[in-house]
Amino acid sequence: MALYRNITWDGQPAGRTKEGIVGAPIYWRPESNREIVYKYPFDNIQNGAVVIVHQTQRAFLFLNGAMVSSIPPTGAPYRLTTANIPYLQNFLNVPTGGHTPYTAEIWFVNVETERETPWGVGGVPVFDNQFETDFILGAHGMYNFRITDGGQFIKKLVGTLHDFTTDDVLQNFQFKISSIASQTFSDIMEAEKLSIAGLQRKRGSLEKQIENIVNDTLYMYGIRLSNFSIHEFSLPAAYTEILNEKAKGVAERKRLEELGVTYKDARQLKIMEEAAKNPGSGTITAAGIGATLSTGVTSNFGDFMKETAGHAMPSPPPSLPQYHFVLGGAKVGPYTIDQVIAQINAGRITPGTLFWSTGMRDWQETQTSATLRSLFSSL
Repeated sequence: MALYRNITWDGQPAGRTKEGIVGAPIYWRPESNREIVYKYPFDNIQNGAVVIVHQTQRAFLFLNGAMVSSIPPTGAPYRLTTANIPYLQNFLNVPTGGHTPYTAEIWFVNVETERETPWGVGGVPVFDNQFETDFILGAHGMYNFRITDGGQFIKKLVGTLHDFTTDDVLQNFQFKISSIASQTFSDIMEAEKLSIAGLQRKRGSLEKQIENIVNDTLYMYGIRLSNFSIHEFSLPAAYTEILNEKAKGVAERKRLEELGVTYKDARQLKIMEEAAKNPGSGTITAAGIGATLSTGVTSNFGDFMKETAGHAMPSPPPSLPQYHFVLGGAKVGPYTIDQVIAQINAGRITPGTLFWSTGMRDWQETQTSATLRSLFSSL
């Protein structure tokens, strides 16, 4: 049956005056799964009319704008008579001429099918307790919903429309669902002193919490949500940049640990290497290095000079490790740590990607290296 959206029926057009009476069954056959509610488009339904309600549907009889009865969902013809519905005695009595001054409406509701619907929210201000700063967060996902109380749904939402679809439900509740999700993100981060990463780890409990709050709100409309899910958080660019810098720092520490060099030692070696490259230095002590050194490093550097007086300059610091990878069936490299991070961010290097570096016998998966593995856990 065709839908009649935004049409007011004040009777029947010529040629359709037999709709709704004995011999012309009233039923609803949805044209798509997105149709939820259907109003039979004619209001001069008479005593003895036959209604067919599918078992996945519920149907309701309205007289003069008031719901007076539900119609059994048997899938078989059901005749509207005064014996079945006492209200018909006063309303559908077919006065002389075959017309009635009263309006009778029949509404059908699909109550069985669960529909998957998207949701999303952006611009949520949250305070990250790890980095102690505010960020703007977003998220999106899906949820299923179905109508649990057809009569309540019609009274609260449908009004005088002749049909109601999934899109209509989305339009009515999108803002409400998004507002609940936004407030829940902010509340739980504040209450539990979470970072954005901590919020992501609580995704499962967040989904259930939001679903319960939404259902408490939608109960009065005869709707229930299920399988509310957060597919992804939309992270702000500033937050991603901080994570990348942190990952580089972790990778640098791991690299130095593998070389047996502390960060302090690495700083001293870097200073001496730069001083040795200075053509106007003559000797290391002539480079004016003291101005660039912290108090602790200056003291250590002085000790180093006493111990090495009269000796040759130390060997240059060990070279930074470089990595080769098998990408797309081809061997590529060498890559520095920064280049490796860029490839990981681009999704081209994964924990299962084969790699090789100086000193290794065979190619191995990146996850076997403590340094490379730390890059994935830090991003």
